[in-house]
Amino acid sequence: MSSMQPAQGSPSLSVIVPVFNHAHYLGEALEAILSQSFKPREVIVIDDGSTDDSFSIMSEWASKHNTVRCIRNERNLGVIASVKRGLAVASSTYVYCAAADDRILPGFFETSMGMLSSFPEAALCCSDPGIIEEESGRIVEHAFRWSERPCFLPPSRLVTIMQGASITGHTSITRRAALDAVGGYRPELAWHTDWFAMHVMAFRFGISYVPGCRSLLRVHPSSYSAAGRKGGRQARVLRRLLRLLRSKEYSDVLPLFIASGVLRAFGWPLVKASLRDPMSWISGTRDVLLPMLCDEGRRRRQIVWTAAPSPVKALYRRFLK
Repeated sequence: MSSMQPAQGSPSLSVIVPVFNHAHYLGEALEAILSQSFKPREVIVIDDGSTDDSFSIMSEWASKHNTVRCIRNERNLGVIASVKRGLAVASSTYVYCAAADDRILPGFFETSMGMLSSFPEAALCCSDPGIIEEESGRIVEHAFRWSERPCFLPPSRLVTIMQGASITGHTSITRRAALDAVGGYRPELAWHTDWFAMHVMAFRFGISYVPGCRSLLRVHPSSYSAAGRKGGRQARVLRRLLRLLRSKEYSDVLPLFIASGVLRAFGWPLVKASLRDPMSWISGTRDVLLPMLCDEGRRRRQIVWTAAPSPVKALYRRFLK
């Protein structure tokens, strides 16, 4: 595995908040960030050409809190370009990219930064993900159970316990040097760019993990990732992801992506995307696609079996099984 000089001294945190027409959520998001027990050095809010009251709201918060810094794009550049603009001016050892419509919970920064201080070799600290459904307000938490206690997970251990579960960006505070070392956020991967960067960092340097949910992802049809997955854009992005993984730059982590099962989170769309790109079947990528095909076949057979009438199941058990 790759290694690099860990962070030294007292850790500092920069929070980057890209905003596009999020006036409805922005006040709640900034309140949650600024009321954390661990105070970030700076909160960099980038308005990406909003047409609602987002910029006036963020400006009002900046006038009351000297840690809030406002940046305004002259036109809409997109989430990744806005995050990159925030990273260009961020001055801290660690960074957290906060979606303006998500919700972080009390103690999130303190717990994560404490772990990163204890394990400075870790590329990031993550916790269990949670979602908040836009329409119902229902909160759903998902426990990874990678460990009963907060701990450092080196790549070799992480690969064996992930079992297809993925690190999520909304739960992750990242060491800036590690993010730069893996190439940062790749714009060609669009809404999967943070997913890719998080896992490359994890498989090269290891992570700190804190069990329990400390941040909520808001789920609604107009979110960046949900909107991007419509039409044929998702297939194109997945083909780019596969090509990057088999490139020389990331060949060291490809076996870990496969062994951990994280690519299976993309399911059948990844298989279909690869079938349109024969080059995806070389350099080991086929080793993950073939099991996915088998998994999809088993899943569809299970659906058919579940829907079958009881007499049909009884006959099958008696005469054919």
